[in-house]
Amino acid sequence: MLFVSTCLCFAHFGLAQDLETKKGAFEFGLQHSINFTSLVGDYGAITYGNREEKYTPVRNRTTFDLGLFANSYLSNSLSLQFEVYYTFMGAHLQKTTSIYHELGKFEGKESESFAMDYIRLPITLNYYPSDKAFIQFGGYVASLLSSEKFYPWEYDKTRKTLEGVNRFDAGLMGGIGLDTKVVKLSFRYTYGLQDVFDKDENNNLRNSVLQFVAQWKLSSDLRKK
Repeated sequence: MLFVSTCLCFAHFGLAQDLETKKGAFEFGLQHSINFTSLVGDYGAITYGNREEKYTPVRNRTTFDLGLFANSYLSNSLSLQFEVYYTFMGAHLQKTTSIYHELGKFEGKESESFAMDYIRLPITLNYYPSDKAFIQFGGYVASLLSSEKFYPWEYDKTRKTLEGVNRFDAGLMGGIGLDTKVVKLSFRYTYGLQDVFDKDENNNLRNSVLQFVAQWKLSSDLRKK
């Protein structure tokens, strides 16, 4: 009985010491990422008299983010991470225009891309099952800065204002990563809960993005330990 009690005391003391290794540590730095963005949801047809327009997704839009992050350790295995960054979203689409005439149906196709820029503020909880690897889950809010449409594969590269985009966005995010004393690397998925287009009953589309994120630590309390 004395042996068991002694073992429990040492185990408790060792765990307490382990939890204090990172608890209270703080780090911050620069972050950037490569993104593969898309618009997911219901692509419905829009009718204008005898003309009908329908969008279909062609491929993801490759973009990047640039911003700052801060990470505060709640314990040896949990940390709360705050981020703020400028992000480029959108998708490459194909627009099919159908005109209904008494002589029949006339149809034309053209490539069109949507580009939406946001300031995004995510908050995630990071769980460390080991010293380096982590799993993260959280959410974000974002504010729209600009929205445009353009024609990337045509001679005319003029960008036009994309109307009807919601000024606010919010969603969930989760992923996995590897943490070192210099850089934190992660792969994560973000899904919007807010419709991108405001008051559009025909298209219920939301932002979706796969991210490869690099966070460079300008300062970290863990380097001193």
